[in-house]
Amino acid sequence: MRRGLATAALVALLIIDAVLVAVALRPGGLHGPPPAPSAATRLPDGTPSTSATTGPGPTGATAGATGPTADPTTTTTPSPATTATATPVALLVAGVDASTAYRGSTGTCTAGGAALEVTTDGGATWTTLRSPARALARVQPLDASRVFVIGSSASCVPSQYASRDRGGTWQAPAAVTGSWARRLDDPASIVAPKATDPKPCGGAAVLDLSRTSATRAQALCAGGEVVGSTDGGRTWRAEGTAAGGVALSNLDDAGIVTYVARVVGACAGVQVVRVGTDRSTVVACVATRGVRAGQVALSVTAQAGWLVVGDRTWTAAGDLRSWRAA
Repeated sequence: MRRGLATAALVALLIIDAVLVAVALRPGGLHGPPPAPSAATRLPDGTPSTSATTGPGPTGATAGATGPTADPTTTTTPSPATTATATPVALLVAGVDASTAYRGSTGTCTAGGAALEVTTDGGATWTTLRSPARALARVQPLDASRVFVIGSSASCVPSQYASRDRGGTWQAPAAVTGSWARRLDDPASIVAPKATDPKPCGGAAVLDLSRTSATRAQALCAGGEVVGSTDGGRTWRAEGTAAGGVALSNLDDAGIVTYVARVVGACAGVQVVRVGTDRSTVVACVATRGVRAGQVALSVTAQAGWLVVGDRTWTAAGDLRSWRAA
C-alpha cells in the first residue's frame, strides 16, 4: 500500500514538473508575455512618442492651398533626414499688406546677380525693378510707395538706397546708420544700429534677420535657435527654438510675435511655426516640392503672410493658417 502511494506521488510530481517546464519555455516564461508598449510613451525629455501617425499629411492637397496640421498646438520634432542644410537665405520677400510686396534674390558681392520685383495685386503679377546694387541684403518697405534696400558693391561695404516711387527710381546711396542687415561677406556677422560687427549666433551662421524697431531685432541661427536684441545689437538672448528653421519673420502686435519657416519630416513642403520661449506652435504646412537650402523667404504683416520658395510665391491671410499660390 505504501509503495503504491509513493509511486502515485512520484508520478504526480513528474507531471507537475513537466507542466512547469512547458510553461517556462513559452514566450514570457512564468511571468507571461511582456506588456505591449503604451500607445503614447514618454521619451527622456518628456516629449510624447507614439507609433501611430497623427493624421494625414498634405498629400492630395492642391498646390499652394493648404491648411494647418492636424494638431496646431503641439511642438513637432524635425526628422534629421529631411531638415534642410543650414544656409543663409538667398531670397528676399517683404510684404506691405495683402496686396503689395517685394521679392527678389540677394546675389553676391563678388558675382552680383541681385534681383528685385514688386507686386500690387497680391502676387498675381510682378514688375521687375532695377536693383540699385549688385548684392542686396535687405529690402524694407515703409508704406505703399516708399521703400529702401541695403545693398553692397564688389567691396561688400553696405550702403542704403531709398525710393519714393515703389522702386521705379533710386536715390544716391547713403551710409548705413541706424539700420539692421545681414553681412553677405560674413554669414556670422550682421549690421546693427548700436554695435560694431555683432555676431548674434556666436560663431554660427545667421540664416535670417528680422527687425521690428531701431533697437529691436531677432536672428535665426543655424541650429534653429532664435535670439533677440533690444539694445540695438549690443546684447542677445535666447527667444525660442524652431529646429529645421530656414527663414524668419516677426511683427510687433502688442508684443513681438515670431514666425519661422522650417523643413521637417512632418510636412511635405515648408512648415510655418509660431515661436515662443517655451515652445514652437505649428501654424500651417505649405505643400511644395524641391525645397533647396537658402531658397525660402518669409514675411509676415498684420494683414498677410508672404512665402517664397524658389521661384514660387504663396500668400496667406493674417492668421497664416491657409496659404494659396500667388
